[in-house]
Amino acid sequence: MSLEIGASIGVCRYMLNKLFSFLAGGKKEKRPTDSSLTDMPLSRELQRRFVHSYIEQIASEREGRVPNGVYETSVVSFVFNHERIEGSSLTEWQTRTVFETRDTVLADSTTPGNVRETANHTKMFDFLFDSLDRDLTPEFIKEIHLQLMAGVMDVPGQWKILGNGVGSVITARPEEVPTLIDRLVSEYNKYEPSLENIVRFHVRFETIHPFPDGNGRVGRAIAFRECLRAGLVPFIVTDASKETYYTSLDEFRAGVTTPLISYAEAMQVDFASTIAPMLADRSLSDGLLGKLGIERPDFKDDAGFVGPSTKSLKSSLDSVEKTGSEIKSDHKTHCTRRV
Repeated sequence: MSLEIGASIGVCRYMLNKLFSFLAGGKKEKRPTDSSLTDMPLSRELQRRFVHSYIEQIASEREGRVPNGVYETSVVSFVFNHERIEGSSLTEWQTRTVFETRDTVLADSTTPGNVRETANHTKMFDFLFDSLDRDLTPEFIKEIHLQLMAGVMDVPGQWKILGNGVGSVITARPEEVPTLIDRLVSEYNKYEPSLENIVRFHVRFETIHPFPDGNGRVGRAIAFRECLRAGLVPFIVTDASKETYYTSLDEFRAGVTTPLISYAEAMQVDFASTIAPMLADRSLSDGLLGKLGIERPDFKDDAGFVGPSTKSLKSSLDSVEKTGSEIKSDHKTHCTRRV
């Protein structure tokens, strides 16, 4: 085992102990939540068990370079969707190739910038897991941006120095960013972690828009990581659902908060539905699938092959062979008689 992998596993184990002891302690204030949000079929306890198993399996599969498992599925989905939303032309297959080779050169790509950002994004995913024991701070947010945009822009990991915008949304002026981010992080860290608080942080962060570029990807990465730290099933904003995501963001800014939180819940269910069948803990996996209303295929059942069975076919061949033997025998008998 390499020192880097060993350190990653050690950090994950340390983080798990720290995280769950903290959650059991409940030391932070509770923000009132929207009682109408009841669509999530997984209890908090079941979500905590999912996160615990998920993090351990990610660490194990990273060590063994397990293909097509929980780790690879998570990275490819996370990176492909979050890059695609921002206009990347790379396909899911190309994203998987970048992940598997950890290379920034893709022979059939005409957009090398997309490849570089995708390669950075896969490394940033690992960084999120290796830093789960760290509190969310302004400096840590800058580190996430540095991981994502290194080699892509001139000053990665630094707040914007020029104004920017998001469609019709008015974002923070450059000189306001340090104070606004400090205040946002401080306020967020006062309260118990919850899906609603993570979503609220995400909306405010995207509205401030503190970096020249990469704000959406950094914001969604923070939401994914904070869900894990809170013992909540994380969520990925998919390219297929981006219109709902953007519309819900605008509604949240206008004071209608329920659609975006409900969207996040739906994406949690989508993520759990994808990962649950692959979890090594069979009991937990089956429990999750039951709550999600998903049936695991019964591979003991008849697969539904059609046509005559090999048994009946063998019986027919045996019958033909037996008949042929009798004909040969009878022929030989007749020949003998004639002789």
